[in-house]
Amino acid sequence: MRRVACFPTCVSPSGLSIHYSSPGPRHTSNSVYPTSMAFSAPAPVMPSPLPLYSTKLLLPTNPVDPSIESLHNDEKDQFDIDLLYCGIDYKDPLRSQLLNGLNDNLQEVRFSLYGSLGNPPVFGADYLDVLAKSKMGLNLSRRDNIPYYSSDRIAQLSGNGLLVFIPETPGFHDLYTDEEVVYFQGGEDLHEKVLHYQRNDSERQQIARRGREKAHSSFNTTRVTQFITEATFGLDQSEEYEWADV
Repeated sequence: MRRVACFPTCVSPSGLSIHYSSPGPRHTSNSVYPTSMAFSAPAPVMPSPLPLYSTKLLLPTNPVDPSIESLHNDEKDQFDIDLLYCGIDYKDPLRSQLLNGLNDNLQEVRFSLYGSLGNPPVFGADYLDVLAKSKMGLNLSRRDNIPYYSSDRIAQLSGNGLLVFIPETPGFHDLYTDEEVVYFQGGEDLHEKVLHYQRNDSERQQIARRGREKAHSSFNTTRVTQFITEATFGLDQSEEYEWADV
């Protein structure tokens, strides 16, 4: 199963099984974050694989838990880290090139990297501490051309009130508008926008606040669980979900 802006949900009337998916800051044995799950409901046991056309695929977003994504960094003005990136660049030369460019061109920005360019990763309570110290966050995914595809960091960054920078991704404006996150196209555009919001803190706070409010209102655990339950048991949708028709 592939992640598309979230974890896929495969729904059929026969039952439910749970699969763990996607490495990241949430997915470590000592992490404060619970492991994200991809749900699939297989058809009755058959001697051959289940044909794709017999399974309906539904895509809920990465959930935001208010007991975990509890920071309000959009309300703060004092930070130890201006721009944060947590993620690996292993076998991803384009990502390494982008990150090196940020290091070289953002001299006035305190840019902290974990898991890339030879820097160790950060997990668990230490990861939460780093988030609490950060003003802005960079959300990079393996692919930017797949509709609605994103790393699950989007929930952790936006849900905690960091200003989020995310590459232009097909369909993603349906989930977050450009008044809630900052979209960029390429390294030069990213450099300019990071510097702009570094120098204009009131704008940073406004967009980050709207992003945090969107994350908690639209993608909270109660709403995402409600969608999964309705989809799994074939119930009528109790409300319109932004991601329902993905």
